[in-house]
Amino acid sequence: MENPMISLPDFRSDFIQNCRIESQENGQGDCAAFVERVMEIFGENGFWQDFQPCFFSKRLKNNAEVRFDGFATEEAEETLCVVIASYSGMEQIQTVTQTEIIRSIERASRFLQNALGPKKLEFKKENLEIGHPAFDLYTLANELYSKQEIQKIKFLFITDGQISDRLKSLDIKTINDIPVAFDLIDIKYLYEVAVLSGEREDLDIDITKFTATAEGLICVEIPQSIDLFRCYLAVIPGSTLSALYSEYGSKLLEGNVRSFLTTKRAVNKKIRETILQKPEYFFVYNNGIAVTSTGIEIVQTSSGPRITNIRNLQIINGGQTTAMLASTAFKDKADLAAVAVQMKLTVISSENKEHNADLIQQISRSSNSQNPVNNADFFSNHPFQQQIKQLSELGDCEAPRVNNMVYRTRWFYERSNGEYNQKKMFSTPAKAKKFEERNPKKQIITKTSLAKAYNLYYRHRPDIVSKGAMTNFCKFADEISVIWDRSENDKARFNPCFYRQIASIHILQAKVGGIVSSQAWYDGSYRANVVAYSIAWFFEQIEEKFGKERVFNYHKIWDKQTIDDDLCELFKELTSYIYYYLINDKDGRTTTNVTQWCKREICWTNLKKKDYLFPTLIENYLVDRKIIKEEEKTEKNNSKNISEINAQTSIFTYKLVDWKNLWNYAYLPKKAISESEKNAIVAIIKMYEGRGGNPPKRVCDMALNAMQKAYEDGMQIAR
Repeated sequence: MENPMISLPDFRSDFIQNCRIESQENGQGDCAAFVERVMEIFGENGFWQDFQPCFFSKRLKNNAEVRFDGFATEEAEETLCVVIASYSGMEQIQTVTQTEIIRSIERASRFLQNALGPKKLEFKKENLEIGHPAFDLYTLANELYSKQEIQKIKFLFITDGQISDRLKSLDIKTINDIPVAFDLIDIKYLYEVAVLSGEREDLDIDITKFTATAEGLICVEIPQSIDLFRCYLAVIPGSTLSALYSEYGSKLLEGNVRSFLTTKRAVNKKIRETILQKPEYFFVYNNGIAVTSTGIEIVQTSSGPRITNIRNLQIINGGQTTAMLASTAFKDKADLAAVAVQMKLTVISSENKEHNADLIQQISRSSNSQNPVNNADFFSNHPFQQQIKQLSELGDCEAPRVNNMVYRTRWFYERSNGEYNQKKMFSTPAKAKKFEERNPKKQIITKTSLAKAYNLYYRHRPDIVSKGAMTNFCKFADEISVIWDRSENDKARFNPCFYRQIASIHILQAKVGGIVSSQAWYDGSYRANVVAYSIAWFFEQIEEKFGKERVFNYHKIWDKQTIDDDLCELFKELTSYIYYYLINDKDGRTTTNVTQWCKREICWTNLKKKDYLFPTLIENYLVDRKIIKEEEKTEKNNSKNISEINAQTSIFTYKLVDWKNLWNYAYLPKKAISESEKNAIVAIIKMYEGRGGNPPKRVCDMALNAMQKAYEDGMQIAR
């Protein structure tokens, strides 16, 4: 990868400036905006997706200070995380010492030590108020502890400074016998993540430290005919796999597998029963795990070759098995000595990181082809994403000129994490400035924010949105995948009109967030939940009261790129109503934990039963349903034409030799190329050779599908 043209100080300055813009728009402090932005980055990469901002600072009776900035859970590894921020916002990068880190973690740890300690009821009564997120952390910690669903407590220290030395250990080893760990995230770490497009940090694992005999893993190499990768079969003890997961957690899981575990975490009774009742049968009963790596070390022993070190281990199939081994060892105190797990290891030998990432995705997709993880978790590579990216670059989706601007701006769609920063970092300062003028920072739509806007505007599901970015994204992906596969007419629904509506909801979300922060009742609690429920209920009520004849006129937002004063006033009343509904324990709430209450469907169901009286000014924001439908119909037809052109254009990204190689490949024994696809390949070759015209989209799609199958099966492509 070429060297970025932006330095660490410039990156930090840009990052802090963005946080300040967000803090002004949302009416929050700069530190709170910094914390939310950092946690948003983690959420988009599949970590700590249900983060709850919660600034809590208090001195206890004994004068000991308690302070933290938020909390989250990582369901896949049963970890409760407390977030601590050290933010200066100063022009120069400040050095953060180990002493400051330790002091900050100690202050945060006092909360859980008291919340889970013998005098927890007294602590709650004296220091916590129902309706504050700190109360939610108290109830969440006790609930998870009572159910034995906390395997680890982690303190996440984040800072806009640079950490002088890596902290190796803490004096606090456990809280109520729960192991304590920590992660340190400084501005240099964030810079590297941004430069590497959201790549994970390198993991260099010494396997001998996790095996009882310290000899490594028995393995055998499977010869391959190509040099892109090497393959091994190995046996990994259950105790080793459990220990690795306990140490590294979700860092071991490939992103798709992590999403699956987080959003569909159902206890696999068969795996658990085998571990507890027939551990010696585990190797026979279980399919094992599939993993990838960028390098390994092997030593020859008297018992044969053994793997002693694995770099960048990623579990791409078998995440449920791995998590269950760790969970059973923790909850049931299971003895894993007799458990053996088969492991298929693919070592990617290319030094090209982008190529590695693509190949890992291909292997992961093939490994999970028969697994229910398939639909939502591989959605990042779905053609829908390509289409939305193309829409974002169309003139029809450029924002109107407002505030006397001399040019139109774009709503940038970030199809891959960090794409926006990449565009700037590898440009000259002049080009980066020009790019940002055309693509303002506040006009970025990510995959997860698109899913959020969709589920609020089209589906009215604030309960799902409240469950976190990845859960919401997976629900969205499931639905879009079904729609996409139905027909070409359904695909055409995702047209410029759709993109403008999504961008309008982004504007609305930002403005309503600012309204919430400016309210007298707002104390830093539940802003995201109040915004989600307010917007969803707004559209739910419009549909219920006016839906047959009139709908919301999104042009009222899109044309001005903001919301007017009347709509602001409406949402001031509405957000206040929603806030008191959510925190009112007499309004059908089934749990004292407001954060968890917002995630429950019954919370949304109960709200929908209430009758909210809209002011008459709502009439100004409605339009005849037929007008919007006609707009959507016109855009649909245009979208079909664009789709036809795109399919034919995709054909020419491959050379004639690729299509001829594919034709030869298709007739090899046991290749999964259908007769229709073979005919499509012939039609493409005839077009290249001038013996036929341009094939229709249906034929192009079949040929491209066959090319994808062959590529995944290892066929070399010349392009």
